[in-house]
Amino acid sequence: MASPQCEDGYTRIANELLEALCKANLSPYEWKVLLAVVRLTYGWNKKEKIVSLSQISSLTGIRPHHVWRSLRKLKEKELIIMISQGRGRKTRLALQKDYERWKLRSKELLPKQVIPKQVIPTITQIGNKLLPKQVIVAPPKHTSGNGFSEPKDNIKDIYKDTHYKVCVNFCKKFNLTPDFIKPYLDHPSFTRTADIILFMAERGKVIKDPIGLLIHGLNNGLVPPEGYEPFEIREAKKREAYARQKALEGKERQEEEDFRRRYEEARKVLVSIQGTEKYNALLEEAKSHPLAKFMSLENLLINLVARRSSCPGMK
Repeated sequence: MASPQCEDGYTRIANELLEALCKANLSPYEWKVLLAVVRLTYGWNKKEKIVSLSQISSLTGIRPHHVWRSLRKLKEKELIIMISQGRGRKTRLALQKDYERWKLRSKELLPKQVIPKQVIPTITQIGNKLLPKQVIVAPPKHTSGNGFSEPKDNIKDIYKDTHYKVCVNFCKKFNLTPDFIKPYLDHPSFTRTADIILFMAERGKVIKDPIGLLIHGLNNGLVPPEGYEPFEIREAKKREAYARQKALEGKERQEEEDFRRRYEEARKVLVSIQGTEKYNALLEEAKSHPLAKFMSLENLLINLVARRSSCPGMK
């Protein structure tokens, strides 16, 4: 039964910094590596320390090349300060205490769209003729089980493909029902204008009045921001990125399973050679190993056996 005591060692960290870490949205690997950095620095009452990948790998159970990639991601997000001497070599690491510099994704809710029950501005078509005045009455919203408003499926039968997809995504992005955009669907510039507004929102721009901006764009035109790509191209890139991510996650899971399998095999080998000269030699090597101060003797012995059993001629 484990019984950790502060008398056996503890890590001092400011509550303000710990609370900032609680809000960080990181991957499981990034979290493990970040905690290891805290343990190896603050856990030794140091602001920074030269650390090897094998040390972090031993603490987290993550393979060294995954540790290296997670460190680079944490550095890109400015959660850590890292001065590397090259992959596989020792690296000087420190936690970035100035959490206001951290580059973390944050989800901001757009203001709730409110359209008064009144006559709205009309839209000019080709020529000087004005459309008849339209009166929009706020319709009841269709709410899904999770409490978010979603567009009803009453546009799909008329509008297809990209036009339909832009309509649906526009409504979902800004929490609208299809009734809000119905008066503008037949405008020749609707799809492109709505897509530009979608692109701006995807890039992080806060759109306080999407319908007002849509009306302005349909009347006066809307200049696409720098880097704009049409909806279908963006969707294709998202699908490709998702497929690559899934393939990478599958590869990582397989490598992790292989690592755990070799670890268990090494444990069995260690049990089988206890009391032999080979075991005693390994024991002496483990006691003098540089990682002995960071790992339990049992885990270090298992790691030594696992590394040797994975190499030809070292079983």
